[in-house]
Amino acid sequence: MAVSSARAKIESLKSSISDMKMKRAMAELTEMASGMISSIGGSGDTLDRLQAMVEEERTKAAGRARVARDSMDMTGVQLKEAEQNALAEQALADFAAKEGIALEPTTSSGSAAPASPAKSMGPQTEKN
Repeated sequence: MAVSSARAKIESLKSSISDMKMKRAMAELTEMASGMISSIGGSGDTLDRLQAMVEEERTKAAGRARVARDSMDMTGVQLKEAEQNALAEQALADFAAKEGIALEPTTSSGSAAPASPAKSMGPQTEKN
């Protein structure tokens, strides 16, 4: 639940960052347009400055995203995933035992599977 909440916040922040960048670029373009009225020759410098500012902001945002991603502690998430996988395998084994279905041996627990089970999990094949 914490991870999904964090993902929702990240998506919200991505949207806000995109909006901020768009508004900043619009402000720069408006300033550039108003500056072009008074000085026709300086538009190339203004565009270069705008491009440099956009690139700098993009680089900063990418760096912050990498730092945030790298600083997330994923051990709890991985532990929870392993626990859920173990519970799923146990539930499958319990169901198979209840129904008398032989599972393919996935671990070497010392006990051998029956030689010819009455039922088995998987596609049914006919023997001639």
